Amino acid sequence: MESNSIGLKKSVLLNLYIYLIHFGLFLSNEGAISQQVRRLIMEAPCPNGYFECNSTKMCVERSINCDGVADCEDGSDEWHCDDMKHKKVVIKIVSVSCTADEWKKQYYDSIFKKRPDEDREKKTNRCEMFAELNMVPDKCRCASKSIFCENIGLLSIPKILPHDVIEIDLSANNLRTLKKDDFALLGKLQVLILTGSKISEIFDMSFVNVPILQSLYLSSNLLTTIQNATFDGLYLLDLLDLQDNKINAIDVHTFQELTELKSLYFSEFRHCLRALHVRLCEPKGDGISSIAHLLDNIILRVSVWLIALVACCGNLSVLLGRLLIREPNIVHSLFIKNLAVSDLKTRIASTDFLMGIYLIIIALADSKYREVYIKHEFEWRHSWHCSFAGFLSTLSCEASVLIVTIITLDRYFSIVHPLMVRKRYAFER
Repeated sequence: MESNSIGLKKSVLLNLYIYLIHFGLFLSNEGAISQQVRRLIMEAPCPNGYFECNSTKMCVERSINCDGVADCEDGSDEWHCDDMKHKKVVIKIVSVSCTADEWKKQYYDSIFKKRPDEDREKKTNRCEMFAELNMVPDKCRCASKSIFCENIGLLSIPKILPHDVIEIDLSANNLRTLKKDDFALLGKLQVLILTGSKISEIFDMSFVNVPILQSLYLSSNLLTTIQNATFDGLYLLDLLDLQDNKINAIDVHTFQELTELKSLYFSEFRHCLRALHVRLCEPKGDGISSIAHLLDNIILRVSVWLIALVACCGNLSVLLGRLLIREPNIVHSLFIKNLAVSDLKTRIASTDFLMGIYLIIIALADSKYREVYIKHEFEWRHSWHCSFAGFLSTLSCEASVLIVTIITLDRYFSIVHPLMVRKRYAFER
C-alpha cells in the first residue's frame, strides 16, 4: 500500500512538472505575440490608446511610450520624455523626410532641456519688466515675464495682475476654490502653478480666459471630482498635473476637448481611462497592475499560476490521501485534514485550497483582460468575480489564523496535560 502511494505521488508530481514547462513556454510565446499587438500598421489616424509615430504609419500602444526602448522606427515614441519622466531618451536616426537641422533640433532639445525651475534662480523683488508695476501683488517676486507668489498666505487669486504675464506661481497658498473670473485679462498666460493651494472645487469654465495656457499644475490639492466643463477653453494645454489629489470621479468627457494634451499625471492609473488620446498618462501602473494588464509582470503571472496550481492540487491530494489511507494517529490526521481541504457541508477547514482558488480567479481575469485592462478596470473591480475572490482571500487568511491558534492550543495542552488529551480521544473512539 505504501509503495503504491509513493508511486502515485511521483506520477502526479511528474505530470505537474511537465504541465508547468509547457505552460511556461505558452506564456513566453504569448508575451512575444502581445509585443507585436502593441504595434499596429494602419493608414488612418491611430485609435485611442495608441501613439502615432512621427515619420511612419505605425501606431504604438501608449503604455510603452517613454519606456527607454525605441518602438517606432524613428524612435519618436521616446522623444521629449525627459520633461515627462526624466528618462534617458533613445533615438534611432533613420532616413526620413526631415532636414538635418530639424533632426538636430529635435535630438538636442529632447536631451538638453531647460530646467523648469531655471527662472526661479533669477527671481527678484523688482518687477520692472512689467509695464503695470503697481499690479504686482506685495511679497511676490519676478523673473522675466514670470511672477512667483508662492506661500504668501493668499486666500484668493489676486484680482489685479499684469496683463502680459506668461507664468504665475501661486503654490502653497489657501485658495480653496477657482471661479470663472479669477483669471480675467490674463490672455497671454502660458504656465499656471497652483500646487498645494488647498483647492477643493473648480467651477466650470474657470480657465476660459487663458486660452493659450500650456502647462497647468494642480497637484497636492483637495480635489475629489472633475466635471465635464472644468477645463473648457484650454485647447492648447500640453501638460496637466493632478497628482496627490483624492479624486474619486472624473466625468467621461472631461478631457475630450484637450486635443493638444500630451502629458497627464494622476495618483492612480485607473483615471487614465478618461484620456486614452493622451500620449503619456502617468502612472502606468501600481506595481502589480498596469494600464495594459491586471498582472503586469511576466514573473508575477507565472508565479500566480504556479502557486495556484500547487496549492489546489497539493491540498486536494492531501485530502484524498487522508480519506483513502487510514491514519493510526487520529489526532495528527484530524489537523492535517483541517489544513488541507474545505469541507463545504459541515465547516470551513481548508485555507490553502481557498487561497489557490483565489489565485486561479485572478490569473483567469488577467488572461481575459490582457492588453486592454484599463478599458475593463471598473467592470472588473465591481464584478461579482472580484468580490468573490476578495471574500475567498479574506476567509482563507482569517481561517489560517484561527486554525493555527487551535493547533497551538492543542499542542500546548498535549504537552502540559498529555494524559488528559489521550483519555479524551480514547473515549471518543
